[in-house]
Amino acid sequence: MLFDFAVERGSASINPFKNVERPRKPVANSGEKVMSVAAVIKLLQFAREKKYKGEDASLVPVLFCGVRVEEVRHLRWDKIHMDEDRPVIVLDQTKANRRRVNPIPGNALDWLKELRTTGSIVSENYEARMKWIR
Repeated sequence: MLFDFAVERGSASINPFKNVERPRKPVANSGEKVMSVAAVIKLLQFAREKKYKGEDASLVPVLFCGVRVEEVRHLRWDKIHMDEDRPVIVLDQTKANRRRVNPIPGNALDWLKELRTTGSIVSENYEARMKWIR
């Protein structure tokens, strides 16, 4: 663009990059990162059957509320505002180091109310047990 501008203005006689092939954007792999509904149900049921309450609770914000896996590690129950007109999750430690407020949809709200406790949303065995999700 700079050389095209320079040629237009008469500051350059040619654009040396005119014949250079532009790199192509790689094919998106987002489809590989999206879980099917059946897989989500299976995952939540597995956590419930194994009585992995902390893991079950940490999966809900990730799967339904737009919380990143890395962010859920820092999430505490007092930052999950379920009893308001518009339920939200307040994230203070995010990837961009900016406070973010994510809405909680109705289906996630039901799960979170059932799993609610105090302190950290993840259990002390979280790291060891979450290896099966990765």
